[in-house]
Amino acid sequence: MSRKKRCIIIYAEGETEIEFYDSILIKAKEKYGISKFNADKIIKKCLRGITKFDKKLLKKFEYEIIPKYKDYEIIVFLCYDTDVFDCSSNPPVDWKNVELALKKFGTNKVIHIKAERCIEDVFLIDIRGICNFLNIKYISKISGKDGVTKMQNLFKKGNRIYQKGYACDGFISNLDIEKILEKSKTMLEPFIMEFLPENIKL
Repeated sequence: MSRKKRCIIIYAEGETEIEFYDSILIKAKEKYGISKFNADKIIKKCLRGITKFDKKLLKKFEYEIIPKYKDYEIIVFLCYDTDVFDCSSNPPVDWKNVELALKKFGTNKVIHIKAERCIEDVFLIDIRGICNFLNIKYISKISGKDGVTKMQNLFKKGNRIYQKGYACDGFISNLDIEKILEKSKTMLEPFIMEFLPENIKL
């Protein structure tokens, strides 16, 4: 009996996140010496922010994914920041409902990749790499109430503007992905594991 084809879909809030998860996969290939992931199709979808994330996601899934990949084993990654959900009595997305809806559509597995507070806090693990990108001297401490504000303040020092979610040419490629992986194992290992061939273990 032939193996069922696997389709892995990554949903993220912005372009920067999509580029970041791409770099994680490139590093995984390098680290584990593999040429091919355990997936026949990898799809990346940028949903442009958390506003109506669930509605945009489910609509795209129903009309763009299901017609093409209904015969595949479908694995969905939901990648998002947790800051807007922490201690909120009315969070913008009900993740349990999103997961239930995806499974009703035929998704085999839904995996949540949560950036504690925000993805910028993950990027800031490598402040040195960001400073190199901005062509400024290394700064060990950055002011700001949260990761986004800290990133904006750091970019200002390099006479640049940081816009959350929007691609910034050269930014992600300057980050030390190995360092970020080491410091963010809990968040990123479930992501990597799904792509590795079954004979490879983390």
